[in-house]
Amino acid sequence: KKYIQGKREKCLGLKQAKYWYELAVEKGESTAMNNLGYLYQHGLGTEVDLQKAFALFEKSALANNMYACSNLAYFYDSGTYVKQDYATAYKWYLKGAELGNPNCMNMLGQFNLNGKGRDKDYDEAAKWYKKTIEKDAKHAAAHCNLGYCYEFGYGVPKDLNKALELY
Repeated sequence: KKYIQGKREKCLGLKQAKYWYELAVEKGESTAMNNLGYLYQHGLGTEVDLQKAFALFEKSALANNMYACSNLAYFYDSGTYVKQDYATAYKWYLKGAELGNPNCMNMLGQFNLNGKGRDKDYDEAAKWYKKTIEKDAKHAAAHCNLGYCYEFGYGVPKDLNKALELY
């Protein structure tokens, strides 16, 4: 973990991180699977390999790694490497949210607010933005998104003062 948090220009550090993650993946460590997937996704210390990244994110998400759930959902949400599939993306964001990932919670709000792959549900969107903020009080995107809901009365009573406070 210490290698991935270092500066990106230290290629030797990233290559060492990859080496240690690979050893941990062989032992079934789900955090290492997710982190190694990230290296492959972004070409850090290795060449970009979306097939490997996807496989590692999937294996880690199936082992209940909340960050891997978000990464896997992103692949389906954006159509990166796999066919775009909002229903499957939603499923993985939901699993990540249930495991406590605030980014997944915020994305569920987005899906419901915008009707992405489902009917718009403003109440559900506001609920997920509130849950995000409860989990991570500094989650800037969730604050802005909930502020938007208050500004226009989406899932909450219209309240411009509350919207400004959240923005």
